[in-house]
Amino acid sequence: DDSILIVHTGRSHLYTDRNRYLGRPEGLDLPDDDVEHLHYPGISKEAAQLLVQRKIKGVGIDTPSLDNGQSKDFMAHRTLYDENIWGLENVARTELLPAKGFLIYNMVEKLEGGSGGPTRVIAIIQNHSTGSGNTWSSDPISFLFPVLLAISRFS
Repeated sequence: DDSILIVHTGRSHLYTDRNRYLGRPEGLDLPDDDVEHLHYPGISKEAAQLLVQRKIKGVGIDTPSLDNGQSKDFMAHRTLYDENIWGLENVARTELLPAKGFLIYNMVEKLEGGSGGPTRVIAIIQNHSTGSGNTWSSDPISFLFPVLLAISRFS
């Protein structure tokens, strides 16, 4: 309950190579707006339903979308947003996070009329090594390029 899930697929290291990040086949001269050849991992409908059951507050992923690249129905988006669970896409540096024990600060830029927009995400990692109880690291990890998707119901 009340947790935030960050999905690490390892894809963010491809961010600077647009075609590889989007999973487009090599050797094809595709227009920038091509969506027929997107191949990257995402959250399945069943996984999204499980996250709803577990009452998470938000989810982030290091891919261009919560749904996989071939999705046409965007069921992860729809399932999560219908339950007011927010989503972050294009999250960088997820490999630096432990499995648990971190705080996420999601600093959203205020926009009018859009369904999503840029945000700065910072993680503060809990330090268990001091032996003196739970403390938090003084070195936050800043995650660049994520996009917060507003909670909106699909028609």
